[in-house]
Amino acid sequence: MKEKRNRTGLRSLLAVLLLIALLTAAVGCGKKGDNGSASDNGTTTNGNSGATEEETSKYDVPDAVGNKDYGDAVIRIASTNRSWYDDEVVVARATGDVVDDAVYRRNKLVEQRLGVKLTNTPMGKGAAPQYGVPDQIRNDMKAGSDTVDIAWNPVYSTIMYTDEGLLSNLLEVPNLNLEAAYWSQLFNETASIGNAQYMATGAISLSYYRYVFVTYVNKTLLNTHDDAPDLMEMVNSGKWTLDEQYKLAKDYYRDADGNSQYNEQDVYGFVSSPYLNVDPYWSSCEISILTKTEDNFYQYDLSKERLTNAVDKILQLYYDEEATYLYKPDFADESGNGEQNRIAEKFGAGTALMATLRLLHVEDECVRNLKDKYMILPIAKLDESQTNYYSYQHDSYTGVAIPSTVPTSRHEMLGAVLEVLASESYHEVTPAYYETALKTRYMDDRASWQMLDLITNNIKMDAGALYTKVLTINSNGLGVTQALRSIINANKGNTVGTTYNESIAETIRTKLTTMQDNIRKLQGLT
Repeated sequence: MKEKRNRTGLRSLLAVLLLIALLTAAVGCGKKGDNGSASDNGTTTNGNSGATEEETSKYDVPDAVGNKDYGDAVIRIASTNRSWYDDEVVVARATGDVVDDAVYRRNKLVEQRLGVKLTNTPMGKGAAPQYGVPDQIRNDMKAGSDTVDIAWNPVYSTIMYTDEGLLSNLLEVPNLNLEAAYWSQLFNETASIGNAQYMATGAISLSYYRYVFVTYVNKTLLNTHDDAPDLMEMVNSGKWTLDEQYKLAKDYYRDADGNSQYNEQDVYGFVSSPYLNVDPYWSSCEISILTKTEDNFYQYDLSKERLTNAVDKILQLYYDEEATYLYKPDFADESGNGEQNRIAEKFGAGTALMATLRLLHVEDECVRNLKDKYMILPIAKLDESQTNYYSYQHDSYTGVAIPSTVPTSRHEMLGAVLEVLASESYHEVTPAYYETALKTRYMDDRASWQMLDLITNNIKMDAGALYTKVLTINSNGLGVTQALRSIINANKGNTVGTTYNESIAETIRTKLTTMQDNIRKLQGLT
């Protein structure tokens, strides 16, 4: 399956996602603010869906900010050179694709309102192009030059260089109001450090929801058993746990080719990978890595006992051959999506009851062509004592930053550009998703809509994921979150005790201290 996919249906899904995450009155999930909107992930009511003028105003940029004339100044954006980011930033022309056209309109509105010209240079190559943008910023710093105004890049591969002084403090940028409804308040809370914030995201990023992990369920296959459970009811009653998922998976294995061997051709209850697909359990099992201190910095606060319990259940689910088929990571695939594509293909073939995948895979051709009915569920929680379901974003969702190499004389203009981009993303792109979603059949049942609401309104972020490549635990550069992948991939039993032992914990604390001391110096706090 080609990594570059037909994206019409993906737009449809994202329409549903953004709408549901912003429409909070429809299904009451998440905490409620004064305006009745879900606040767990910092989103608010969609002003494009019958809201009052007063309600929509929070998505508008004040005229003093949003109506300027910067004399056709060129805004130099740099993004990751990978195809699934290409619809977020600059679209060269209207193509007839509903979202490409919405992005194109958004950009034209920004250009017309502010008298600027938006350009984008995709950077990076190979299997890890996400480091191309920060590398360029670092080169600019060394050369005393500036070539990038806005870094539009995966959050973890950019924010990890904060202590090098590569990024400007967005809280000091004129015209930029990160408290506005089109910015993610959840991300603000997680990513801010000390008296600064160096990246922002929200409606401006398509991948903010695209990269959320979910459980895909083949409803047709599920209902081949007379005693099939009502999974919606199980979720709503708080009983969708790792133990229950394991029980369900074991019931659906079938030796499809009749060779008495467990192989890819058989029907399985669950398909996944012991690598990228392990990451969601940090959130879904409510395991903390870094927590905030009173001065808005971080401390290492790993819940080791909870992690140990989770690993026991994950290993049970992953390595029972009568329950699960695992696809090993494919590091040779430069798309960065190798084993994920094969999981999607297996699910799309109708030979897997459940699969862990990101939401973006709903648009894979193989999933679109699945003849069976399917739905999505949140990733299963640790146990019934856990109150909520929590969703995990793959850390490659994008954010925006202003490199420190940019002269401060340009900050006033760039603040206005980012504000109008974010606001118009909400006003232009979100309705396009919505209109498309209304006409699609990818999410044709109300159950999936309700689950989407639950999933997107309960995203759990942890700064440990943002800084995982800073907080490495060994000489191979294994990050603090990635070490969980290593445990599951190795299948040598529950090694939480040794993988996250006190010696390693001290290593992480030391690196965290070093990083934060550097940031304190940058902020003039020491």
